[in-house]
Amino acid sequence: MKQINKSGIMKKWNFIVIAAVLLSLNMFVVAQESIDKEIVVVKPYEPVLSDAHKINLLPEITDTTTVKPTFIYQITPKQYETEYEIKRIKAATLGAESLEKLYKSYLKLGVGNYFVPNLEININSLRSRDKWFGVYLKHNSINGKIKLENGDKVNPGFNQNIALVEGKKIFKKSVLSGYLSPQFYGINFYGYNPVLNPDSINMQKDSIRQHYLYADAGFRMQSAYKDSLHLNYDLGVNYGYTKDRFDYSEHAFRFSSEFNKQFKANVIGLKAGVSHYLTPEVFDSVNNTVIRISPWYSKSTPDYAYKIGVNMIADLYGDETNFHFQPLAFLSISLLNKIMVPYFGIEGNLEENYFGKISRENMYIMPGLSVKNTNHKIIGFIGLKGNYYSKLSYHLGFNYTISDNMYFFVNDTAGNIGNKFLVEYDDAERVNFLAEMIFRPLDKLSFTVKGNYYHYNLDSLEYAWHKPSGDLSLFAEYNIKNKILLEGSVMYIGPRYARAIPGVPVKLKGYTDLSLGLEYRYSKVLSAFIRFNNILGMNQEPWLYYPGMRLNALFGFTYAL
Repeated sequence: MKQINKSGIMKKWNFIVIAAVLLSLNMFVVAQESIDKEIVVVKPYEPVLSDAHKINLLPEITDTTTVKPTFIYQITPKQYETEYEIKRIKAATLGAESLEKLYKSYLKLGVGNYFVPNLEININSLRSRDKWFGVYLKHNSINGKIKLENGDKVNPGFNQNIALVEGKKIFKKSVLSGYLSPQFYGINFYGYNPVLNPDSINMQKDSIRQHYLYADAGFRMQSAYKDSLHLNYDLGVNYGYTKDRFDYSEHAFRFSSEFNKQFKANVIGLKAGVSHYLTPEVFDSVNNTVIRISPWYSKSTPDYAYKIGVNMIADLYGDETNFHFQPLAFLSISLLNKIMVPYFGIEGNLEENYFGKISRENMYIMPGLSVKNTNHKIIGFIGLKGNYYSKLSYHLGFNYTISDNMYFFVNDTAGNIGNKFLVEYDDAERVNFLAEMIFRPLDKLSFTVKGNYYHYNLDSLEYAWHKPSGDLSLFAEYNIKNKILLEGSVMYIGPRYARAIPGVPVKLKGYTDLSLGLEYRYSKVLSAFIRFNNILGMNQEPWLYYPGMRLNALFGFTYAL
């Protein structure tokens, strides 16, 4: 028989009794209150089971045993056999240096308005180790007419003819050079006071014609030692001859010499020279002799350079003799590898004023004009210059000069025409500010700028006649693939004062000269050019009553052989 589980039977009866009690209580509550409610079923009941989340745990085995591998190896050295072959190297050879071809002659021929022909010829020797010579010829003239202030048109009669023969011979320890240059200039005294009636004055060609004949020759011998242990020398002899249409003549003899000896960074030197100017006695002029002796000492290092000395000058002008002792001192300092080089100094100088020089400066002077020498007693200067690599060079300076017998050109008032010039003297102080710059942003492009400002303090004269208050110039050049060469320049001359007839000051306006040029190089031997001058057409009047050409053009070609 199976054993009866009394405990299980008791649990079942307890459950039945508890359920009956609960059911009777519920029926009792319902019997106490009747149900009177409306039930609205919106949607049938839909049971939803939530997603089960799995436990994603992977079993891990923690191994507490560490195993360190141990390797045993052995390298057996063995030489690797290589094969090589020796090849011969050819001996180095020096080839001939490639030199640019030189042409022994050069011709420039052009013509422009105002019937202006222009001719230039250069003939030179080719490369040589010990000698060189050259010949230069030039002709330029103006055959048209220039308009004066009163509307009258006159012929300036200008013509220029220059010949130059020069040569050089190089010896083992010296260099000998020399030159010979005859020149002929012709002009007309075409300017006159515009208030005068042209019919009342004699302006015939023969009465206003003037010409000058110059002949210069000279020799120079210089030392050319390869070291600095020898005494260096520079000797020169020069002769100049000047004659005008009215048979006024002048002979100029000059001898110059300089000796110097170097001792390491120190140099001791001596300059000496004699100039003698001989004029005919038939004219109101005097002979003049100038003797110069100037000992000096200098030292130069990479950081600085200086020079000290004295100028001793004897001026024998006619029966009058004057001695001048003038200082010579100069110091320059190099900063920032020559990017900045400040300098300052003081000196004196005697300016020799002879007929050949004065007539070249102003060809409209009175025939046979004699001018005294100008003694620049003190010339003080200070400035700053330098180079910034190869693209920029600059120079800023200030000069202060005290001078005796400074000359100024004035119109001759004797005949009231005013077409010739004399000079007036005065003791003067001059202040000059100057600035220069060369800028090369490209190898084929360059700019050059230069400007000056002047101020004069005079003892007796009212103005510094015909001296400008300032000037400014700009020059630009651009080379396009060595085929096209463009150039342009602008020059400005400031206002000046001139003494008019009968002595009333006249202010000459400043003027600007704008020029442009173009050259096309067809080949290395042939090119064509055209140039325009005074493009603005301004009235340029360097001397009172003497206007220049307005707009003028010159075109032509060049040829080399």
